[in-house]
Formats: sequence, C-alpha cells, structure tokens
Amino acid sequence: MNEKVKRQVMNIIGTYKRFGPQWKPGKDIVHLKKRIARQDVPLEYTIDEYNK
Repeated sequence: MNEKVKRQVMNIIGTYKRFGPQWKPGKDIVHLKKRIARQDVPLEYTIDEYNK
C-alpha cells in the first residue's frame, strides 16, 4: 500500500473513531434490525449501543 493510500485510510479510521459511522437517513435502523434478526446483537440493543 503506498503512503498516500495509507494516509487516507488512517484519516478515515480516525474520523470513524471520533464521530462513529455516518448512516444514510433511516439506514441505521434497517441495519440494526437486520443484525438483531440474525441474532448478531442482543434484542434490546439500541442504535447508540450499536454505533459504539
């Protein structure tokens, strides 16, 4: 991986860690419901817990 790509990846990771995922409107709930249905996360999980 060249240095430019490596810096871009590190920047993206830093932004994600500071601000969490940036969901399209309504997609966060759809995604969480899918994960709950697949039993990947507990039934009582909230979107705030999932995004941590």
